Amino acid sequence: MKRLSLILCAAIILCFLAGCKKDSAQISEESSLTSSSSEISSVQSLPQESSTSTADNNTTVSTTKAVQQTQPTTTLSALENIENSEVVTYYSENPDNKYICAVADKYGVDKSRLIALIRTNAQNSGATVLEFSGKTDSDGQLVKDGNELKAVYEVADSDGTIRKATGKMSGNDGYNFAQSLAAFQLTKEFIIPQLDQMKEERTYPE
Repeated sequence: MKRLSLILCAAIILCFLAGCKKDSAQISEESSLTSSSSEISSVQSLPQESSTSTADNNTTVSTTKAVQQTQPTTTLSALENIENSEVVTYYSENPDNKYICAVADKYGVDKSRLIALIRTNAQNSGATVLEFSGKTDSDGQLVKDGNELKAVYEVADSDGTIRKATGKMSGNDGYNFAQSLAAFQLTKEFIIPQLDQMKEERTYPE
């Protein structure tokens, strides 16, 4: 889980570097959840005045029970929303994957040199596509390490925009040098060491 968390953090930062913005509708939804939680806390903190009559005591007991019954339901709903919004990243080296095809078509890169890390259930859905040199090991498998990394691409689902980071002064597309270097180094340090594990545990179902 710690490793996957690192991958998730790296993917989020890459999205930020690509200039992604929060969807206003989701911000509104988060504000609504926060507001609901505040209202529940306010109701729970209200002092209950002692009553002199049996009828008043019954009313107080009924109100208290209603609040106690409301709290778990609302809290559970909020937790479910958080769980359902969790970003999950999948691995793909399928040459027919749409993100790999998009990068190959735009930049003329051999598909066999590309892998895609696909973000699902995300407010900024899309994929990070990694380009390697094309070097293969003794089994004919693509060597995917930091020394062989050539470029990092961000493909956005929202408008199909593709940005390219080379980690160098030249060859970037949609990034300045500082952003390109940050995205490149972040990928080498946090994402590449976890690729084999991701391939085993979360290969994209295509």
